[in-house]
Amino acid sequence: MTAVRTCASDLRSLNLTITKPTYVHDDSPIQLVVQSLLHLGAHAHLQHMTIRLSQDDARVAKNPWDELQDLLVGTRFPALRSVEFQLVLYSSDCIPMAIEPIITAVPRLATRRMISVCHTRS
Repeated sequence: MTAVRTCASDLRSLNLTITKPTYVHDDSPIQLVVQSLLHLGAHAHLQHMTIRLSQDDARVAKNPWDELQDLLVGTRFPALRSVEFQLVLYSSDCIPMAIEPIITAVPRLATRRMISVCHTRS
């Protein structure tokens, strides 16, 4: 994993892209997002975050989605207003998966209307 660091103190937007060569161990892509956000540290001005990953890697299990949700609605990013999950379709014949499991995996983001999920082509 490549560490995520920034010297900016007024970071307003962040795009994280997780690709298959990035992880080879048992870490899920969401665990890598959590680790990246922990390395990033707190940013008081961050308002929007985009998390881009393959739809094949968007497995929804209670943990680490709970950890991700805790980070996003906790005190690290008090100005955060929206989190967008982009599920990448790498093949033209790939059928988009349902987005409901992702939305229900982060109920506090959904309750605050902070989450959006979309499909995109690579």
